[in-house]
Amino acid sequence: MSMSLRKLAESLQLEFRGNGETELTGVASLKSAGHGDLSFVQQRRYLADLDSSRCAALILTAELAGAVEDRNILISDKPHDSFVQAIELLGVAANPPQPAGVHESAQVAVSAS
Repeated sequence: MSMSLRKLAESLQLEFRGNGETELTGVASLKSAGHGDLSFVQQRRYLADLDSSRCAALILTAELAGAVEDRNILISDKPHDSFVQAIELLGVAANPPQPAGVHESAQVAVSAS
């Protein structure tokens, strides 16, 4: 499921800055985020990761928002809590479960003992 930044801000009752038409399709950490992903920052020290992040938008506090320019942001008193709510609204899992077992293409070397 995807949702615009504007619609997500309305649903979470948060202020947003940036392009309200940006489509959000998933969630990820700043370091692993890609096109369409929402992320969050709760502590100033993680703002450095924003330079290399490809996230489409992020949730942060008003204090941290002052240090961020040219990014789509949602402003929250509790970024982590808002991120969890966003996961539910977007209908995605932050870490999708991986199937258990051995992949069908797995091979064992003849020399393995």
